Amino acid sequence: MRLRSQSLHERCMAHPALIPAVAFAIGIAIARYMPMPIWGIIIPAVATVVFAALGRALPSLAIGLAMTGYICGDSALPDPLPPSLDGTKVNIIGEVLKAEPGTDRTRYVIEVSQCTEAKDMKTKNNAKTTTKAKAKTGAENIETSMPSKASADRKSDTKGKIYAEKFRTVLYDNGIYTYRPGDIVSATGILRDTRAKDIVPDAADYNRYLYLQGVNSVLWLTKEEMYPISKASDNTLSNILDKARAATTNAIIDSGVGSDASAFLTAVIVGDDSYLQPDTDEAFRTSGLAHLLALSGLHVGIIIMFITVCLSWMRPSRYGYRIFYILIIAASFAYAAFAGMTPSVVRAACMVAVLCVSAIFQRRANVYNSLCVAIFLWLVINPLWLFAPGFQMSVCAVLGITIALRAVNAYRIRRTWVKKALRIFIVPMAAMAATAIPAMAYFHTFPLYFLPANILASIAIVPMMFCGVLLAIATMTGIGHGALAYACDRLYAFIEFSAKTFGGDSGVVHTYPSTLTIFCCLAAVAAFFFFLYRPRSIIRISMLCCACIFIALSSSFGRSRVSIDAYILSGGTSTDMLLADADSVYLITDATGINAANIRTLRQQRYRDMLLRRTTNAELVLLSGNFTRHEFKRSGDILTCGKHRFLLVNSDSLASPSERCEYALVCRGFKGDIKKVALHADTIVIGTSVHYTRRRRFVAFMDSAGIPYRDIRSDGGLALHIASY
Repeated sequence: MRLRSQSLHERCMAHPALIPAVAFAIGIAIARYMPMPIWGIIIPAVATVVFAALGRALPSLAIGLAMTGYICGDSALPDPLPPSLDGTKVNIIGEVLKAEPGTDRTRYVIEVSQCTEAKDMKTKNNAKTTTKAKAKTGAENIETSMPSKASADRKSDTKGKIYAEKFRTVLYDNGIYTYRPGDIVSATGILRDTRAKDIVPDAADYNRYLYLQGVNSVLWLTKEEMYPISKASDNTLSNILDKARAATTNAIIDSGVGSDASAFLTAVIVGDDSYLQPDTDEAFRTSGLAHLLALSGLHVGIIIMFITVCLSWMRPSRYGYRIFYILIIAASFAYAAFAGMTPSVVRAACMVAVLCVSAIFQRRANVYNSLCVAIFLWLVINPLWLFAPGFQMSVCAVLGITIALRAVNAYRIRRTWVKKALRIFIVPMAAMAATAIPAMAYFHTFPLYFLPANILASIAIVPMMFCGVLLAIATMTGIGHGALAYACDRLYAFIEFSAKTFGGDSGVVHTYPSTLTIFCCLAAVAAFFFFLYRPRSIIRISMLCCACIFIALSSSFGRSRVSIDAYILSGGTSTDMLLADADSVYLITDATGINAANIRTLRQQRYRDMLLRRTTNAELVLLSGNFTRHEFKRSGDILTCGKHRFLLVNSDSLASPSERCEYALVCRGFKGDIKKVALHADTIVIGTSVHYTRRRRFVAFMDSAGIPYRDIRSDGGLALHIASY
């Protein structure tokens, strides 16, 4: 007798969390990519009521949750910065939401509550704030003395227009973690809209990163103009967790373990990767071990495993197993809060909670259903996580590992050690296969030797974290920990050996997949996982999909042939130009000395993908003085880019060019009469390094005289096509 096939409703009921998760995610995606007017919301609402009245629970639930997701996504998306504020010098007052300390500066996300146009603010009070820092970690305990009342009044002493808009902005402070979440601060600077895209192709999309945090603007500080108004209480949850992270970091550093091992432990336990050396980070990335440095479900699982070992005595009792699972749930969310509520850790904590609740009620846990519940809770907490690469890669990795392990368990393997060995091989392979597409789409890289690197690293990562947790506890309690420190050093040496052996430029493929490549990859990945379940029935389809992905990827690998271009960059405190020819990319800046070297490093990081496409070594070449490079030539103050001529104006001693130039690029060194510059160029280009008072004077004169000009700070960068090859 042939069994009846399951209907769609029955299949959905087997995974009841699937419909809410998918519908909610679709609603969020519609809110971002297809915003609707008010009548577009009314129609689905009416459809929900109609389906509910007809007894169609499934479509009614799906449409209702999609509407809810749309509303949540639309409310979470940042509103664009008003045009009246873009490029305006303002004084803001707001609350610090997030503080991310770095090696030389701290990044702050501020919820602005008051915004006032700053006009000729003059400092009459030079009261300074004093700081006392414990400079052992990037998250120091800092005590800030409050400024005097006169100093606080100075920050609000403006005569400009008061804006009623409330928004979220981001700024950088050269001080190391001076302010904490909950502090009320005042800052003066120039607001820039984050919606503007970089003119350089393949640039790192920093604005998208800010967008996913609900930030709509960047505040460029004109000076060290950031002052505290009120200090957050030390008893707030964020500050308590901040102190706990700082104490743990200090304990790891003071434990006597090596600097590289302590930096690794700080990254995998606390979630602070600011102490990792650049070469170490590069080795882990190119070897496919970058997931070890970012807190994820792996680290949550290890921490939960550690807690399970400590509380295993509770499980045999009659009611002890319920208390045991409740403590596991509490511990998972406590660690998520301790780690800064990163998306991957929150996802893992939600999955642990679902599995523990199933165990409490003695229900068989469904991994797919648990994943859907975690996704739904994740998106309820922050709808914008749906567009984050970490979210997508985390979900894909869990799904891939689950499918692969279920497939391995389906095979009738009698020998237990063979099945365990197969799991060791299949887990990293399934994770990399499932995350290959988003990794190539977002990061344009694919490590070739990820399988042996992950197999070797998996041997040491679990005991490494066990020893790291015990080491931190022993250091803070004053217990002897010499053996633990030695064990951590040895285990880290083994992990580092795995990363550096299989890492490097030779171990990673840089790819820029097209739409065809992505679809072929999807087909190949689907064929791979179906092949695990039914190797005989679809082996031909698998071979066909593998052939498709090989053809598609072969056309995407390597550097693409691009044109010769020149770019005048926007943003930053210096006036910079990128010159891109057939096989090199050059940088010209008006900064000097160590500042020029630092700017080169920052620009190289931002335009890394562009460099990988064009150059052989991904190096940005800094040029100064006179030079000749293919289509680019500089002689004195004249820069020739193909048929375009630039007059570089960086001092008051302006030499008259032999021919009239197309552009005159005004830099910070020029303080003279802009009228003289206009005599030698068709268009005046005002660089970002020009002081705002001189920029305002130059713009006013050129507006009145009718001189063509372009202000890079307000109008964006300038791109010039030189030639094609």
